[in-house]
Amino acid sequence: MACGVLSLIALWIPLKRLVWLWPSLIVLAALSGAGVSIRHIQIQDSLATTQALSCGAGLEFLAQTQSMPDVISSVLSGHGDCTVIDWQLGFLTLPMVALASFVSIILWATLIGFCQNKYNSTLMQHPIGNDNDVSPQPRL
Repeated sequence: MACGVLSLIALWIPLKRLVWLWPSLIVLAALSGAGVSIRHIQIQDSLATTQALSCGAGLEFLAQTQSMPDVISSVLSGHGDCTVIDWQLGFLTLPMVALASFVSIILWATLIGFCQNKYNSTLMQHPIGNDNDVSPQPRL
């Protein structure tokens, strides 16, 4: 969701001097989503092993009894019935599909960032409307 919100903000507020800012923020958000997806895949994969990870208490209970860093740590180590695979697309689980989506967002944002940098550097070297770019008119 953060990637989508940042993309919309980037459309509304283009930054000509800081063209690297929006793609960088989108990549950072996608990397954090990819990290959570990888952790979820690890937790679900522990179902196949003999030692399943402990999923712990519910989120509401954790939020009432612990500080925010402890809640985040507990959530990333699993809560609820986190090893159950609820949905699959072929052999891909939902965290795998999410990871593929985050990787594609990272690739697209990086590509857009490079294209913007190349376009702006070309534009700075040859600005539109520069009198030096006008070819001489032939004499009649």
